Amino acid sequence: NAKVTAKKEMISYYKGFNPSSIEEKYKNGTLKIGFFTSRFTTALKFYTRDCIMACQNLGVKADVLIEQSDISWSASEECFNHFINSFKPDIIFVIDHFRWEYPSIPENIPYVCWVQDFMPSLFSAEAAKKVGRYDFVMNIFMTSEEFNSFGYPEKHLIDGPIMSNPQIYKKYELTEDEIEKYCADICIISNAGYIEDALEMLFSVYRNSIPDHIKKALRSITNIIYDDVYFEKKHYFKVSDIKGAFLDFFSKKQISIEESILNQLIENYRIHVLLNIYKTVPVMWLHEKGYNMKIWGKTWVNHPVLKKYAMGVAANGETMSRILNATKISVGINMIVSLHPRVYEATLSGCLYIGNGIPEEHDFCNIRRYMSENDEILFFYSKEDLYKKIDRFLADESARNQIVEKGADKIKKVLTYEILMDNMIKKICEHFPAGSK
Repeated sequence: NAKVTAKKEMISYYKGFNPSSIEEKYKNGTLKIGFFTSRFTTALKFYTRDCIMACQNLGVKADVLIEQSDISWSASEECFNHFINSFKPDIIFVIDHFRWEYPSIPENIPYVCWVQDFMPSLFSAEAAKKVGRYDFVMNIFMTSEEFNSFGYPEKHLIDGPIMSNPQIYKKYELTEDEIEKYCADICIISNAGYIEDALEMLFSVYRNSIPDHIKKALRSITNIIYDDVYFEKKHYFKVSDIKGAFLDFFSKKQISIEESILNQLIENYRIHVLLNIYKTVPVMWLHEKGYNMKIWGKTWVNHPVLKKYAMGVAANGETMSRILNATKISVGINMIVSLHPRVYEATLSGCLYIGNGIPEEHDFCNIRRYMSENDEILFFYSKEDLYKKIDRFLADESARNQIVEKGADKIKKVLTYEILMDNMIKKICEHFPAGSK
C-alpha cells in the first residue's frame, strides 16, 4: 500500500511539472538536483560528491540517493519513490546510466546521464536513438570519433570532462610522518597496471566459455603486444591493430574462431588488457632508470618486479592530495583520455604532471582544448623523452614550479565542477526556456 501511495503522490506532483521553471529557480536559489549513485563503484561516488559540492557553491540544493544493493536497483522502486517525493528534484543526475533503466522516474523530469565509461549500454547507436525530449547526455568523450559516430542528438549533448575540486586538491601543511611516508621524486597513482590480473579479469568476463587453448593464445598475444610497446616498435594500438595481431597469431597456430566472438573478444581485450600494458610499460622504464618512486593502487602489490614500490591504495581526496604535495613529479599512464583527474589532482597539489602522450586523433577527451602543452601541462612520447623531461624538471625546481603554477591557474579558471554544473543547468534552460510549455 505504501508503495502504491508513494507512486501516486509522485505522479500527481510531476503531472504539472514544467521544466521551463528551472531558469527562474536557478536565479532565486530554489533549484533542486537529485543525484543517484552506486554503492559498488567508488570513483563514481567521488565524482558525485564533487558535483554536489559544486551545486552547494552555486546555490543549488542537492541530495543523493545511494543504491541499497551492490548489484542492481531491481528491488528499490520504493526508495526511488520516497527519495523523489521527499526531495522533489527539478533535475535528476546519474553517472553512466540512462533514464530507461529506471522506469519509475516521471518522464518529464530533465534527466542527465554523465557518460564516463566504455559500457555497451552507452557506446551504441541503439542508446542514442532512445534519447528523448527530457534526456541529456553529458559526455566525457568529447573528442572521440567512435562515440560521436553513434548519433547522439547534438542538442541533447553537453561537454562533460571530469573536472577539478580545488577545495580538496590544494597545498597542505604536511606532518613529519606524512613527509616520511609519502615523499618521493616520482609517484604513479593507478589502481590498474598488473597485466596478469588484467588477463584474469578478461577470463572472468567469459567465465568458463573460453577454452584453454584460446587462453594460452591470449597470453602469447599479450607478450607480443607488450614487447612491441616496451621496445617502442609501436606507440599506440588501434582496434584494427589488435585485430591484426589476433588474426596473425591465430593463423599461424591454425586456431579458428567465429567473427562475432573474435570482435567481442578484441573489444574486451582492449579494455581489460591493452590499457594495462600501456600502464605497466612506462613504470617499468622508470624502474630501470632507478628513480626514487612510489606506486599507489590496488594491483601493483602483485607485480613481481614493481611490488617493491607499491604503497597500497591512495584514498581519494585530502589523503591523495597530501601524497602529491610530498611528490615532485606525477607520471600519468592513462592512454584513453589526456584530460584525466590525475592532471588536476597533481597540479593543484603542487606536483608536476607528465602524462603519456596519446595521439590526438585517438584521444577521447583532449586536454589540449583547455591547457597549453609544454607551458601548462607536459606529455612524454617515448622512453628517452620521459627520461629527459623527468631529469630536467627534477633538477630545475624553478622551471617545475612555473609549469605547475600556470597549470593550476588555468584549471581554476576553466576546469572546475562549478563550471561543469553551471554549463549543464544553462544547457537545460536553453532547451526549456522560461515561458515555454
